[in-house]
Amino acid sequence: MNGELVKLLSPVELEADIEEIERVVRSESKIWLDQFHNSDWGEKKRLNEWIRSQEGRGVRQKMADELWELSRGMQKERLTAHDWRHMVLVVWGVEEIIIEDKIDDYRLGAILGALMHDWGRIIETKGRDAMRARGEEYIINDEFHSRFSWWLAKKFFNTYRGEMPEEWENLILQAVAEHSRGRDGYDADGEIAQLVQTGDRIQLINAENYYRPQQEEVNERGAPLVGEGGKEDYFDYVEFFLREISLIAGEKRQEKEVRLKKMLRECLEVGRGQRQGRGVGGGLEIVRELWSNKLAANSEEEIGRFLGLVERMSEERREAFLRGCALCQAYRDRDAEEMEEKMEKNREIIEAEPLLGLGVKLWQD
Repeated sequence: MNGELVKLLSPVELEADIEEIERVVRSESKIWLDQFHNSDWGEKKRLNEWIRSQEGRGVRQKMADELWELSRGMQKERLTAHDWRHMVLVVWGVEEIIIEDKIDDYRLGAILGALMHDWGRIIETKGRDAMRARGEEYIINDEFHSRFSWWLAKKFFNTYRGEMPEEWENLILQAVAEHSRGRDGYDADGEIAQLVQTGDRIQLINAENYYRPQQEEVNERGAPLVGEGGKEDYFDYVEFFLREISLIAGEKRQEKEVRLKKMLRECLEVGRGQRQGRGVGGGLEIVRELWSNKLAANSEEEIGRFLGLVERMSEERREAFLRGCALCQAYRDRDAEEMEEKMEKNREIIEAEPLLGLGVKLWQD
């Protein structure tokens, strides 16, 4: 296992200055992406033959085993956006499409891209904390974390040089580097990249995104939970995803997008007090449960700070907000049950492919 990568992804403090790392990554990733987009990646026949070979399966098994061990020691708390739960669910979002569409070719690499897509958030978190300790502020560029992820993914693949086709590595690296934004717009180019981007977007438009941005936008960046005097608030941030985000991969993408957005819209309207909801309700314990789920790993300090903001709402706004949380929780629990059922139903397919097995193992851990 790559010792440098293990250290970079673990809770150990950064040894290098985050701003210097950013300068290096910005330069290297630009050169690499320019070269990638100026190359021809059209023919996949030989690549697919390798994927379906015993040799290819053996390499994927080795990767799955290493990534499992690597994930055990990763920093999962207080990330600059989303959380570990998000990363794992993006992997499942990609795996679900792969199973539904019966994909057994080079596009299996999207599972690796999905797992690696937000590794850069760990570097951002460490950099932010180090600069705060010095009394300085690190300005986080939302679209740049993907380049940090690219930099870290390259270090992972360095140990597989000569064992796997360079073309497959490059297609996965491009997916990681451009999962936030493609080269010529929001949508990424290439089938692996679009699968990773869709897995990520599923998490941005489902019911969980009613509460998920609370950590980043409210606790981390100070966005108002409830706007005053016409100012934008947390709910406007959620509204952005409903308005701007579309799924771009998978045969069932349109059906899935409509269903997911309908649930998130309902949570948002209940939380804003625009509709009553369906008999759901609850107190502050619902917020604590959402923030304390098995994969989010938010600290007691963070939870307490956010609960204080909720308590300072007007009674009417607080009641509506908590009803939205309760509805979100109900949808989240239902989605988790459906996901477990799909995993069980497709167990034979999942066990036959090492990378599919990795995603399920990460969720069930």
